[in-house]
Amino acid sequence: MAHIKTYENGTIALVDTWTTEDVYSCAEDNDLSINEDIAIKTLELMARSHDANIGINWNSMLFAIEQAMQISSKESNNVFDLIND
Repeated sequence: MAHIKTYENGTIALVDTWTTEDVYSCAEDNDLSINEDIAIKTLELMARSHDANIGINWNSMLFAIEQAMQISSKESNNVFDLIND
C-alpha cells in the first residue's frame, strides 16, 4: 500500500510497500500454492528486475512468483541429483 514517508533528513517520499502477504494473496488468486521461501524469492526478484517505467503491479508479481517457483524447482532437482550420486 502506498503511503507518504518522512525520512530523518526531512526528505518526503511516496513509498509503495509490497509484503510476503501480498505475494501469498497473488498466488492464491491465481490458484498457486507457495511457501515462505518462494514468497521471499518473489520479492527479491521483483526488487532486482522490475521496470521502473511500469512499476510493480499484480501482473509483474505473478510473473515473479512463477519465476521463483521455477528457480525453486530447479534447486530441488539439483539437490535430489546430488543425493542420488
